[in-house]
Amino acid sequence: MIEGGHLTEFNQIFDYIPKSVVANDLGTNYNRLIRLLTHVEQFTLKEIFSLSSFCDLDSKLVLDLVYNQYSSDKFIGFSKLIYAGYNILSVQEMKFRLYFP
Repeated sequence: MIEGGHLTEFNQIFDYIPKSVVANDLGTNYNRLIRLLTHVEQFTLKEIFSLSSFCDLDSKLVLDLVYNQYSSDKFIGFSKLIYAGYNILSVQEMKFRLYFP
């Protein structure tokens, strides 16, 4: 799935694997996992490596999925500010901050 390009972001894994099973395997609370899925930057490397091991996936691929999710969420956050009428930053400033936080 991942190698074929069908999955591009971390959250898409949970279309195939139940969140409750992953929470149990990671030894964490279900509600914490849900919070982590909305803020993927809060996952520890140990949790990401454990998850990749449980799913028999290359750790680098899972890290790439997490990075893609983080980048997507970060861009959507900027977009929401613009659409809400909070055009504080120009588009060029936003792109700069996306790549150089």
